[in-house]
Amino acid sequence: MGQDRRKLLEAFISTDSQGELLGCWATSYEFNPDFFQGDLLYSLFDISDGQLSRIMLEAKLRDLAYSVTVMIDAENYIHQPTSMQIALHASQTDKGSILHAKVFILIYELGIRLLVGSSNLTRQGYRENLEVATIIDLNNEHQEYGHLIRTALEEAPKRLSNWWHGEIDKLNDKALTLVDDKSSEKRQQTEWFVWSDSNERLLKRFISSWPQGAQINKIEIVSPFWSEHNTSSPPTLLIDGLAKRAKFKSPTQLTLYSSADINSERETSYHIPDSYRPIAEYHNHIDVLVAAVSKDVSKEEVNINDYSAQRSLHAKIVLIEGPDYALIYIGSANFTNRGWGCLSFVEANIEAGVILLRAGRKKHDLRALIPRVESIVSLHEAGLLPIKEKSEEESKKPWPDFIRHLELSKYAGNEDMQHQLLVTLNTNSKISQWDIVSLSDSHSIIANSSLESSNDSGLHCPLSENQFNQILQDMAVMIEWSSPDGPEVLQREFPVNVSKDVREALPFRELEELLNERYLLAYYQGKISYEELIAVSRDQIEYAATSQLEKEIGVVDTEFIQSYQIREFVESLDGIRNDLKMATESAERMRRAVNGDFSPPTLAKMIYDKAIEGKRTATAAAFQIGELLLLVEELKDFKKYPLWKHHQLLAKERLIEYLRMLGTAFPDEIHQNEPLMKYLRAFKIPFQVLR
Repeated sequence: MGQDRRKLLEAFISTDSQGELLGCWATSYEFNPDFFQGDLLYSLFDISDGQLSRIMLEAKLRDLAYSVTVMIDAENYIHQPTSMQIALHASQTDKGSILHAKVFILIYELGIRLLVGSSNLTRQGYRENLEVATIIDLNNEHQEYGHLIRTALEEAPKRLSNWWHGEIDKLNDKALTLVDDKSSEKRQQTEWFVWSDSNERLLKRFISSWPQGAQINKIEIVSPFWSEHNTSSPPTLLIDGLAKRAKFKSPTQLTLYSSADINSERETSYHIPDSYRPIAEYHNHIDVLVAAVSKDVSKEEVNINDYSAQRSLHAKIVLIEGPDYALIYIGSANFTNRGWGCLSFVEANIEAGVILLRAGRKKHDLRALIPRVESIVSLHEAGLLPIKEKSEEESKKPWPDFIRHLELSKYAGNEDMQHQLLVTLNTNSKISQWDIVSLSDSHSIIANSSLESSNDSGLHCPLSENQFNQILQDMAVMIEWSSPDGPEVLQREFPVNVSKDVREALPFRELEELLNERYLLAYYQGKISYEELIAVSRDQIEYAATSQLEKEIGVVDTEFIQSYQIREFVESLDGIRNDLKMATESAERMRRAVNGDFSPPTLAKMIYDKAIEGKRTATAAAFQIGELLLLVEELKDFKKYPLWKHHQLLAKERLIEYLRMLGTAFPDEIHQNEPLMKYLRAFKIPFQVLR
């Protein structure tokens, strides 16, 4: 945990010391799906923006052991990311408070990275605004801040209960196990991760963190939004609360950092409410200044000469300084009543941040987080402007809060219905009449309130194949319900997520169209990397003479030379065997290696297709699939990996099915080939399978 001025996206660049990414979850007030799925995840997985970037991303997401989940305030739901591998939960609290926290947690094999600050998951938040964030690592090298990550993880389910879901819970449990393994025993008392809401108000928590009796010389507040000032507003309550705990230097300097406008006559108007002018009269020992935060981006920040750009203020910081201590809050909370929980009769936002207490020489380090200013004047001399921008705390649009989550999952109640829409309800809701309607077909009602719940909070709605495909395409549905205040029918689009078992069962269509046997064999032979395997496309074959990839695997396409293909296949068997053995390192690797996009069943399908197309004899295809079956059978004794048997049996079933289909398509060539039948029977493949 340190301070520097850099692009926030750089925090998502992984290192070898972290190991493989397992999954991540995040919270945000605003959310832009295109930015998240594109810029941010491309940075996370080190994917260059290009023609095949989407395919690369899909492959990386499918390889994760756990989910990628984003939780946002329902007010700002726009649409779902197009990838079914990303789960989006939009909701609101029962009392109508706002999810305003900006937290991002990345869980790796060897550690955890936590980001908490002011940035929404938008292009503005990560590329354009002036933001602030704390980045905390827990790994073999950095264990001193494990208690901060533990607090973030342990309290999240309670604070985010309306958004929380089973897949996030599994990931969170994994993260807490890593904290137990990596965190140092000594708990620091000089920094705290803080969730805040109406149950634990930020103002009280922050004040209590200042050392009892210690002197205060300066208070500095950075905020893009402010509540109107009165005797119960944040500045007054902060000063009054600190006065009961601390000694104030006379006068104590209070500086308010805000955005500002400069007119043609070079006059500066600060975005501070006019009601702040009498603040010094309430506190005669306080000298109040206002500062205009500089919008200019320095060339040192971007490392580009003659670079010209401006950033809008969106950082939220409160810093208290004295001769002995400095205390800072860095997080999501604007200096408003809702942000800091100043009014007992007003619901406070769900916020998140860190509070750091530093003493001695270290207290000066915190000052580096205060932004540069263009001007600073006394409040009495300043021109003040009302805040023109939309506050993050304005009233909400209607939202169907009687529904918590919608998820596509497998359905076991009817052979004709393979999938269902699982509807998780809010049992506290008073809304009784509602419909769930397809976005693609407004006349198609998928579910409604007349359905009987199978338990206290959930509905299982079986889907036809057409309905399933519609929802899968839209990744959302329309909710319609009657307004409690009148006859008006309300509508909101609602996100639909896809369960892990459904995601794994669905084909990776984009990759399926691009992959061929030649490249997959080259991968197993170690000639090309996993990333190169994902990135190949048929269009690239035109450049075979100059392509490094083609130099590795051979320029000549040997698709119709069967002896060559069989030789290449045999040379790949050791690579397949090693790939399967390495799969025992994790449950997801196991699934991926045995039944994933690059696995023996995938290769078997390619071999079967070649036989059907007349590019391979049925005898050769049966031999190859039999060898793949043998490889899967060889690795049956991994007793300490409970999931192995499940994946192994599934792979065997798929491989045997391809042999059965070969026997059906080429009965004479297969059944009358006694050497082939003897070969297959030696591997204990039932004779009847080939009938």
